[in-house]
Amino acid sequence: MSYRDRDTIVRLSATMSDAQMAKFLGCTGTAIRYWRDRHGLPRSTAVSTGGIRWKTNRDFFAKIDTPEKAYALGFIIADGCIHKNGKAVTLVVKESDAAILQSIADAAECDAPLHPKVSRGGFGGVDRQQVALNLSGRKLTSDLASLGVRANKTFTATLPAIDPGLERHMIRGLWDGDGWVGQHQFSLIGTDAVVTGTVEAIERHTGRKLRHCPSNGFPRIYGGRKDRAVMQWMYADVSISLERKAEAFRLYWSQTPRT
Repeated sequence: MSYRDRDTIVRLSATMSDAQMAKFLGCTGTAIRYWRDRHGLPRSTAVSTGGIRWKTNRDFFAKIDTPEKAYALGFIIADGCIHKNGKAVTLVVKESDAAILQSIADAAECDAPLHPKVSRGGFGGVDRQQVALNLSGRKLTSDLASLGVRANKTFTATLPAIDPGLERHMIRGLWDGDGWVGQHQFSLIGTDAVVTGTVEAIERHTGRKLRHCPSNGFPRIYGGRKDRAVMQWMYADVSISLERKAEAFRLYWSQTPRT
């Protein structure tokens, strides 16, 4: 989503003034007006009323009772940012992974558009295009806190106790956020409590016990070809997942090896 894009300007003009669009898209009001004129679009008739309030199901995490809620919980534990003011949780992914944020937004009944971001000077000094989703509401973040997901979760996160039938969806959310799926191995990093809880859950459901090793100050668990059942437990026949990791599963892990 870019302020240079004609369709973006048309869509946002229905509900936002130029000033609101500029704030939302991370540019200046002058840039919005320039690209509007360049595309031959009329000026927005929306009136600025201060902050934009988007709808979200504030009770989304009150009870983890669907695969989508369990998945979103795992993804937030791995890759979410809980605002210290308790007003929202933000998820950021690279632009090519935007579909997973839209899936989470749809599940949470959130009508906020994904927000474009730029990560400056990343790997190799190259800027990276990203998108962000804000799920707002003190009730929502309070329910996350009751599940052990708080603002300082990088060092304190635990694996919440949820319905065992939904654990594979929560752990897939973890894997999509902080894990890796390769051709010969798959792995996950996290806090001691998260990786220990994940190992125990996986062993209960599949009989496979993943191995531990340290990784950049955080514990890492990993599995190999003999642990194929773990990947099948997590990714087979699911309604929500990160497409590039689901594709890696389909390519490397979905078939039972020949004997």
